Amino acid sequence: MAVIFALKLIKLTKTAKGWILISIALVLMAVRRFHYVIDYLQWDFWEYSYIAFEHYLAVIISITIILGIYFLSDVFREKARIEGKLKETEHFENVLLNSVWTGIWVVDANNNYVYFNRAMEKISGLTSKQVIGTNLLNYMPEQNMEGEACFRDLFLQAKNSLEDTPYDSIPIITPGGDLTYQSGVLVPILDNNGKYDGMICTANDITRHIKDGAAIKESEERFREAFEHAPIGMALVLPDGCWLKVNKALCGMLGYTESEMLAMDFQTTTHPDDLDAELEKLKQMLEGTMQTFENEKRYLTKDGEIIWTALSISIARDADGRVLHFIEQIENITDGKRIKEEQKLNESRMKALLELNIMTQATFKEITRFVMDKGVELTKSEYGFVGLMNEDESVSTIYAWSDGVMDDCGISDKPIEYTIEQAGIWAEVIRQHRPIIINDYSSPNPAKKGIPEDHVQLTRLIVIPVFENDRVVAIAVVANKDENYDNFDIYQISLLLSGMWQHIKNIKVVDELNRLNDELEERVIERTDLLNESKQALLNLVDDFNSTTINLKFANERLLELDRMKSMFIASTSHELRTPLNSIIGFSSILLEGWEGELSQAQNEQIDLIHTAGKQLLALINDIIDISKIEAGKLETGTQEFSLKEVIDEAVSLVKNDIDEKGLDLKMEVEDTIIASDRRRLLQCLINLLSNAVKFTDEGMITLYAKTINSMTNISITDTGTGIMPDDIKKLFTPFVRLESSLSAKTQGTGLGLYLTKKLTEDVLGGTVEVTSEYGTGSTFTINIPVKLEITDYEGESK
Repeated sequence: MAVIFALKLIKLTKTAKGWILISIALVLMAVRRFHYVIDYLQWDFWEYSYIAFEHYLAVIISITIILGIYFLSDVFREKARIEGKLKETEHFENVLLNSVWTGIWVVDANNNYVYFNRAMEKISGLTSKQVIGTNLLNYMPEQNMEGEACFRDLFLQAKNSLEDTPYDSIPIITPGGDLTYQSGVLVPILDNNGKYDGMICTANDITRHIKDGAAIKESEERFREAFEHAPIGMALVLPDGCWLKVNKALCGMLGYTESEMLAMDFQTTTHPDDLDAELEKLKQMLEGTMQTFENEKRYLTKDGEIIWTALSISIARDADGRVLHFIEQIENITDGKRIKEEQKLNESRMKALLELNIMTQATFKEITRFVMDKGVELTKSEYGFVGLMNEDESVSTIYAWSDGVMDDCGISDKPIEYTIEQAGIWAEVIRQHRPIIINDYSSPNPAKKGIPEDHVQLTRLIVIPVFENDRVVAIAVVANKDENYDNFDIYQISLLLSGMWQHIKNIKVVDELNRLNDELEERVIERTDLLNESKQALLNLVDDFNSTTINLKFANERLLELDRMKSMFIASTSHELRTPLNSIIGFSSILLEGWEGELSQAQNEQIDLIHTAGKQLLALINDIIDISKIEAGKLETGTQEFSLKEVIDEAVSLVKNDIDEKGLDLKMEVEDTIIASDRRRLLQCLINLLSNAVKFTDEGMITLYAKTINSMTNISITDTGTGIMPDDIKKLFTPFVRLESSLSAKTQGTGLGLYLTKKLTEDVLGGTVEVTSEYGTGSTFTINIPVKLEITDYEGESK
């Protein structure tokens, strides 16, 4: 038994010496016990061995036990060391598992929790004290939400299959009622026999990740919705220029389908004249020297039409700074551009008509040259000519060619007169008595009769007639506009031609009057010589004089008719302009005030530009009408008594905002005097002079004095502006003249303000306008008007 026991202990402790010695001691103890039995039986064999067994065997047993215990002490020390290490390892594992961010829980074979780390406490909202010893399935009800039932199934699946089972994005409601999403792995624990002995589970809280992903997806969806349904064109463009993504607005704007757009690059749809500048800007953005870019550019639609757009480009890069694509916003501003261009054309046409109206001393050739130049300018054409027709409309005589025609035409002997019967397609305007527009000159037309070799190349053509009593009396031809001609071009040139023809008729009447006067002088001389010879000669002279008087009366009546036609022309023209202008001003005010809905910033700026330009053009037309009425002696006046100070204060209040915006000082010394005059026209003059003072003064002061001396009222306005050069003072009151200065380029005006002020002061208010100026220092304008205005009719009688 001792030997068997020793062998077992040796196998268990892996130590032989100690246990062998112990087993020997046990054997000796057994022998000694056997000796006692022999002694009891009084065997003689053992009688002489008694001393040995009694004394020496006890010593041997003791020594053997001591040596065995000595050799076994290492075993117990090693055991104590191992137990200490086990405790240290157990503590380290506990600290480690509680320090990781991953939740870990362990259940035994009965599904009771035996471990629950701190990360799991944070994820679940439960403490380890609450769950240790409780059953896992208590926290996974079968019917709560589909996600938890699914997790319960996964747990049972892992338990039954004894295989690792991962799970992801499982929704679990914590005891606090919070919805969380978890992912991890279920790992079954097996005993030595490979049977289920519990479960280890890792858990990661991915709630924030799920919500961030949902937020990103929602943000991407909002961007996609905004991109697709934006009212303006939007696109993503690759660095090589290919369209990456385009929205419906851009496709509709350019006339392509989405698939057609994605098969092209932006260079294909960009106007050639705008391409190089845009490529340079994109190069700077790719190099990182520019982040955004805004510009106005032209695109070519699928139909070949040119549209103007407001382009805004930004660049998108990844986290490493690599370029992903360009983000482009493209707004169609073609209509706004067209409106602005039409406003400029209307102003230019009105100015041209006014200039034509005062060309009283010009020749036929000068007038036709002026109209031809303005027609080419207003229609943005390359070539043009103006001709007059003979009485039977059979021959057209060219009075004015554009310089481009003379330079580009290779024909050495250029004709001046054209027979309509032999003329080509341009003569259809005479044959058909209507304007002709040809926007594709290369297309076949039976009216064409060919053009001479070395003739200028024509692409587009428009021919406009002027009629009198259903007879074509003049024509204008312009050609090679970059865009198609339309009815607006006909309207532009027709007004110029009508004004030209009225002017030519006036010249003809004046020439006829001069001829009649010359004849009269000759006849008077002839009859005077004959007067001394006979009474009959005197009678003949009287008869001739009466005849001439009749002719003069007819000529005067003709002049009055022409003057009436001129007034009708100005009145109808101004009416035709003021009616749409008032509509433009009214409707633009409605849009600016938001009656039809909120406008974008770009739309608000464009409508405000239309509103301002409309008011400026309306003011210009009113000035023109006033000048025409003054010159015709038909300006209505109204005399009333009023306070001089009140009318001056009203004029100052109308320009006070401009004075404050420029930071100018205003000094006033005005007598509170009652005068009798035309208050409206005096206010108009004061506003013109004050506006000029503010426009041409950048810093300093504006001073206004008003006092009455005897029967005259003296009003002076002094500024510290640029001043006027001595040679320019005499030009001040000439219509349509603007003096050159450092500020003239920055200020708006037509050159009518001072001319109208002078006419009103002298012809209506019965006073004078004076000016003194020192260049670089400032100017003083002085109005002198009677304290009491006497109304005088145009025949010189006071009322």
